[in-house]
Amino acid sequence: MNAYAALPGIERWMPPAGFQPIEALRLVQMGWPLAILGENDGLKRILRKSNSGKIDASDWSVIHAGALLKKLGAHVEFPKEGEARTPDIRAYWSGVPVDAEVKTAMVKERQTELRHIMETLTQVIGTRSAPWHPLIHLGEVPFADVQSEVIDSVLQLNAGNRAGVPRAWDVYAVPIDQEEALVDPERLRTLRPAWWEDDGPGLVSTGLSFSANPRDVRRILIAGKLQFVSYLNQVRDKAERPQGNPNHSFLVVLDQGSGEAMPMRHHRWQSELAPWLSLWPPVSGVLCFDQRPYAFGRFCWKLSFHPNPHADRPLPAALLSLSPHDSEICVRPFA
Repeated sequence: MNAYAALPGIERWMPPAGFQPIEALRLVQMGWPLAILGENDGLKRILRKSNSGKIDASDWSVIHAGALLKKLGAHVEFPKEGEARTPDIRAYWSGVPVDAEVKTAMVKERQTELRHIMETLTQVIGTRSAPWHPLIHLGEVPFADVQSEVIDSVLQLNAGNRAGVPRAWDVYAVPIDQEEALVDPERLRTLRPAWWEDDGPGLVSTGLSFSANPRDVRRILIAGKLQFVSYLNQVRDKAERPQGNPNHSFLVVLDQGSGEAMPMRHHRWQSELAPWLSLWPPVSGVLCFDQRPYAFGRFCWKLSFHPNPHADRPLPAALLSLSPHDSEICVRPFA
């Protein structure tokens, strides 16, 4: 940014037509992990791999993981790829090395399919098809017949009634004067079907419409579940093929991404990983993170850390002090 400001004639430069401020914000967001890492020869190698200024998602995850580990007190190196199975990152806490492999969570085909079904239901049902607010939940099941079953139930329900198949789908007709229940988290929780668990991977779609009568507000809310196993497999991919020095502690780092890459709550990982950790003694721990939106000059990572009590080599005490927190790490890299 300083180099840009020093360019000759920059004070006379004007943004091109159609330039949106959000584009400048994206540039700043790209810069924050680089500002934290500072001068780093390994980082330069990663950046040189970029094609026409575009950085692959996997490389971007490694950069963010490195910045996060540095913020957690480590000296971070990005080893040069060679014939040996080198890790993505080698981090040192007080001289103790930890090899880390970074996995990028990618949007799954089933996630795209679920999003399409939710959009279709919103368009077909709409917010004016019934004198009540449709509240729809879709479970972790094949969707072949669910879509038509949901639409049929909407045509038959009266306000205050519910229809559905346990763990497959559920429609509740929220009375027209109880619209607030769809925007109040506590009240919404009481309206969810008994089989719905609130902490798994899922998507939410909402629709809203108004009429000439300001009191006549119609909403439609659709929540859909995604199978956890597809996300767990992204950790297994790294855990079952450790990469790095076998004498070093080994950390799996999962970038859950921003937005829809892995739409789930961090604390769910603790219960899901527990039965697997005993099968992965080379894995010292699993660190999950995602980037949070820029706000008030701060950049944040939401993270959850899961050490492996069955590990051959434990992680340094400085990193273990994170456990078992589901926390947020915020920085002001440009201050």
